[in-house]
Amino acid sequence: MQKQDETNKKKSNSNSNSTSTSTKIIIGGVVIGIAGFCAYKYFSSKNKTDSLYNLYQGFELKSSQEKYEILKKMGDILTKENDPKKLQQICESETMNKFYKILIENISSFNISLQEIIIDIFLIISKNAQNLNMFIEKQFVDELVQLISEEKMEETESRITEKTARIFGNIIKTTKEIKFANYIQEKGGEKKLMRAFRNGNLQTKSSCAYCLTWFAELLPDVIQKSATIEFMESLFESLKEKEPENLTYSLSLINDCIKQNNTNTMMIFKNGGIEKLMELLSNENIQVQCNTSMILSSFIENDPSFADIFCQKNRVIKIITENFFKRYNGQENNKR
Repeated sequence: MQKQDETNKKKSNSNSNSTSTSTKIIIGGVVIGIAGFCAYKYFSSKNKTDSLYNLYQGFELKSSQEKYEILKKMGDILTKENDPKKLQQICESETMNKFYKILIENISSFNISLQEIIIDIFLIISKNAQNLNMFIEKQFVDELVQLISEEKMEETESRITEKTARIFGNIIKTTKEIKFANYIQEKGGEKKLMRAFRNGNLQTKSSCAYCLTWFAELLPDVIQKSATIEFMESLFESLKEKEPENLTYSLSLINDCIKQNNTNTMMIFKNGGIEKLMELLSNENIQVQCNTSMILSSFIENDPSFADIFCQKNRVIKIITENFFKRYNGQENNKR
């Protein structure tokens, strides 16, 4: 009996040791796997930074064609990176900062093809980097404002104008830096963007409205003073656009332009603005409805007599009331 107990005990110890060894092997495998994955991530990111550094070396001495190829490779590194954190690290790296300084110092001397690639690179950085301090410089603004085309544009000029407006908008949105908006104003950038809005295609209008909307948050007085009748008319004309995002920015910009500004308010009113705004109150997009209601509210703040006009137009009151109860009932249902 005692021998049987000893045999069972040995078997138990053997099984226990076997289980313990298996567990250790599994844990060891997991640890090695995690370490390997982290190493891969680190070296993958480091390799891309090193690749940027290699591209940066001697860039200024290269020919235009060589510069074009280098910038194209640089753009590929950024566009093909799918990991947002790694992309942010690359965008904020010391090498990218050095590269950026060379690009901004030389952008005006490059041909239009090189300029567009540089703008593409700046656009990627402005979308993905959280630290955009390197862009908060007067020289950067001065150089990019020069690239904004105001009159009828060729295809490449149109794309550069559109992307430049988007870059400015991204930087203002992320940093909320008044100094940056002031640099734009000092160079007459907001006026150029307004003229580009009037003369540009749909994509250009969208990007200019996006930029000017964020600009207006920081310098509302500047937007009101710079808004010409021609700009207001083209802005109002853009309300025919069906895309909710574009409509939202246009409406927000109209509201920024008419706040405490009776001239702009009356211009919209005389051009049949109330009827168009009534249509937009029925838009399916809630943000469009809200921005439209804000404009009507600004009308009344500028001139209380508009309250009587809206009351006479029963449809305005009816739609606003319906929208309110739709949202209220939606919130109540969500609570349940």
